[in-house]
Amino acid sequence: MPRSYKLHRRVMALLLAFSVLIIVAPHAYAESKTVSLPALKVQKLRGEVITEDDLGWVQVPAYRSNTNVLRSKDRLIGMAAKRPIKPGAPIRSLDLEKPRLVKKGDLVTLVYKSGRLSLTARGKAMEAGARNETIRVLNVTSRRIFEARIAGPQLLVVEPLANIGLAQR
Repeated sequence: MPRSYKLHRRVMALLLAFSVLIIVAPHAYAESKTVSLPALKVQKLRGEVITEDDLGWVQVPAYRSNTNVLRSKDRLIGMAAKRPIKPGAPIRSLDLEKPRLVKKGDLVTLVYKSGRLSLTARGKAMEAGARNETIRVLNVTSRRIFEARIAGPQLLVVEPLANIGLAQR
C-alpha cells in the first residue's frame, strides 16, 4: 500500500475518535450532574389550569434543562396547558398559555364606565381571550361590534374612546 494511503487512514481514524469524544463527552459529563425541576404529578390536557397541588419536583440530567424549561413553580401556577403535558416531564414555556376566560361564541357582559356613568349590555364574543387581552365582541341588542378588554370570566370592559372609528362588520 502506498505510504500516503496509510497516513490518510490514520488521520481519519484520529478524526473519528476525536469527533466521538466531542459528541459523547459533554453528555457523559452532564449526566453526572442533575438539577431539580418542577413537574406535573398528573397529566394535564389542553386548556386545563395548573394548581400548586398538581406540581412536584423531579431530578433530571443537567443537559435536559435548557433555556425553555421553567425552573420555578411560581411561573407555572395559574397557567393553562397549551397541549397535553405528561407527568414527570420538565415543563417548557412553550407548553403553557394564559387560561382562556372567554371562548369564541360565549355570551358575555359588557361594562362601560365613564366617570359616574356605568352601562351594561349583553354581548357575544367573536374571539377567545385571556385576562387583560382585547377582543372583538358583538352587542346582541344593537348588532354593533366593539373591542373590549377581558376583566374576568364572561366580563368585558369597553374602554372609553377605545371604539372610535371601529367599523361595523
